[in-house]
Amino acid sequence: NGNKKRISTNEYQRYKIIFMNCQALGQNKADLIAVDYLQSNKIKVLCFCETWRREEEIPVLHIENFVNISNFCRTECNGGGTGIWVHRDLNATPLDLSMIQCVEKSFEVCGILLNGSIQQNTIILTCYRSPDGDLNIFCDRLLSVLERVYNPKIQIILNGDFNLDPKRDQRDYAILRNILLGFNLPHIITGPTRGYYLLDHRSE
Repeated sequence: NGNKKRISTNEYQRYKIIFMNCQALGQNKADLIAVDYLQSNKIKVLCFCETWRREEEIPVLHIENFVNISNFCRTECNGGGTGIWVHRDLNATPLDLSMIQCVEKSFEVCGILLNGSIQQNTIILTCYRSPDGDLNIFCDRLLSVLERVYNPKIQIILNGDFNLDPKRDQRDYAILRNILLGFNLPHIITGPTRGYYLLDHRSE
């Protein structure tokens, strides 16, 4: 299903970031990603939604030259989950978001801090909200995360699958847009990412 494999890339400094709603990140799919998208040595960060993995399964997933730095895995419901893999060349640490509790289906997030000589300090967040997730919880928790990590000297890149279309869900989307604009994070994806709808997100 091409709709579920929509890729967005962002060239920032000297590397690229890939975001994918992967719907079950097993080893076979990880191998395909490595073959199809990692030929360019500029790709340094991989952000995934809907990994469908349990915590104990993450360490055994192998993507050549990449290391899992941060993830969220469900423990009660099936599906969902987020994860960020970073190339070994980059200096990355997981963000401590333990004060903002994830809520399965409604708010699933992971994040990293990139720092070092080949990139300025950058925070990358990957979020997922299921179609039946509670939007109020999502917006409240996202606001809490942004308030916690925001620093005008640090670049923030937010991506994910929010299952919220600006045209179809105008009233609800306006709430999210106002939160993001408060942190100078406009939505920069302009075309449909699933059928006719723009459900995936990137702000920076």
